[in-house]
Amino acid sequence: MKQKSPAFQLYPKDEIADARLDVMSDAEFRIWYLLRNRYWLLGDLPDDLPYLAGLIHRPLRQLEAAWPKVRVMFRKSKRGKLMIPELKAQEVAHSNLRKTRAKSAKMGAEKRWNKNKLDSNGIDLCPVSYLQSPICNSSSLRSEEKKTPCSTPAASNGFGRFWSAYPKRKAKGRCLNWWKIHKPDETLLQTMLAAIEQQKQWPEWQRGYAPHPHTWLNGTCWLDEPAPQPQPNLPGTEPDFTPDPARQARLKQIEAEAIEKRKYRHVAP
Repeated sequence: MKQKSPAFQLYPKDEIADARLDVMSDAEFRIWYLLRNRYWLLGDLPDDLPYLAGLIHRPLRQLEAAWPKVRVMFRKSKRGKLMIPELKAQEVAHSNLRKTRAKSAKMGAEKRWNKNKLDSNGIDLCPVSYLQSPICNSSSLRSEEKKTPCSTPAASNGFGRFWSAYPKRKAKGRCLNWWKIHKPDETLLQTMLAAIEQQKQWPEWQRGYAPHPHTWLNGTCWLDEPAPQPQPNLPGTEPDFTPDPARQARLKQIEAEAIEKRKYRHVAP
């Protein structure tokens, strides 16, 4: 039976920086929250609104109203079902980690069981030379299993050009996983590179406030537009302000009455 981790990792910085979540209302975010939890427990979900509405116990009309903004959080799998790329990457990482630990535990158990064990003829079944070889060395196996497919040139096709162009180089492993899942083609890569060169001229980027590369990829920030710059007031365009004489007279009257009240405040009646 396939084992599954009971929990997934949630990165608050990515949640806050995700522009797709900023445009959601509370009701839409609640539906996204419920569907994300069901996806983690059940796997890929069918693209069937009545089924999904029953799955999260919400009226179909409510799901249909929120679906345009919730649908962008999913991707279609090869089987035509809905998947969440970020959680799919975590699921693959958890599965690889379980396999690595199981294989290392098995090798360690065999090493301890066969150590200095003799057969009926007095021959050592697991000699020292075998125990010291790379085949029986569990630590070497563990280091080899840690190598992910993302480290191969084929899996990171075009990623090196993106990584060299981006000004802030952090969380490279997470960016490689994103690249492996989404597999951007040459057209999209050229769009990304052109957007990076343009955004490098933005004031916040020049002040060192460029987003982390994984946040930039996750939020499809190559589609962002620059913030409008405030236009300075030109000479002679200042708003014309003329004080109201009646209002000024009323304010002076109120001020005089307040002075009179303070003057006789401590006088006994």
